[in-house]
Amino acid sequence: MTQGTGFSGGVRNFRVTAHYHYSFLDALSGTNDADQDIDGNFSFISVGARFYF
Repeated sequence: MTQGTGFSGGVRNFRVTAHYHYSFLDALSGTNDADQDIDGNFSFISVGARFYF
């Protein structure tokens, strides 16, 4: 399950978008070679710009 939020705004020939995505599922879980716990929740930010001709 992924949760996200975002923003999009612009004018007639130009638009900017920004989104934040966060996953609530533990895609990676367990321990690494040093016996440290791994938190496997993915999160990322995507930013874009569009030009319309």
